[in-house]
Amino acid sequence: MDIWKVPISGGLPQLVMKVALYDIPRCARAPATICAVAAKNNDELIFTGFDVIRGTRTELARLKIDDPDKVYTWDLSPDGARIAILKRGTSEIHVFSLRTHTEQKITVKGWDGLQGLDWASDGRGIFTSSLTAGSVLLHTDLQGNARALWEPKGDGIAWTVSSPDGHHVAMPGFGLSSNIWEIQNF
Repeated sequence: MDIWKVPISGGLPQLVMKVALYDIPRCARAPATICAVAAKNNDELIFTGFDVIRGTRTELARLKIDDPDKVYTWDLSPDGARIAILKRGTSEIHVFSLRTHTEQKITVKGWDGLQGLDWASDGRGIFTSSLTAGSVLLHTDLQGNARALWEPKGDGIAWTVSSPDGHHVAMPGFGLSSNIWEIQNF
């Protein structure tokens, strides 16, 4: 996949790099300047940091995965110091420190079937969702305590992205409206 950048003031897009991707690229928030991509290689997820301006790359971490056939999702913390990884369908989130190279396992209490994963803007919690009983958007602290924030109707996957100031979130919403028409004596 190609990763491009476009100046905010306008202008032509410029190629940053070509890379094999697993999931989508993530960037930390200012003043941090790191962005990262992930690649899957057999039983490993390989995380690579890159500089959007220069296009330079640095390997950040290689993490073993226990089931290469499962789907994983991940997110880079707002300060760029940690990566959270979730094997979809489980209740465990693994947080890897890029500074100390230590790993913290968070078991989300009372919930299973987790799907999405996005850091809260303060880095002290994670938004995720569960499909155990419908769709539920959760905010989970780093001790695994989860609070249900939204239970949309239906079974779509709920996910959210926190605003930089932490006062708002953006999330998809789905709606369906339909009418039924009956024709008699046709």
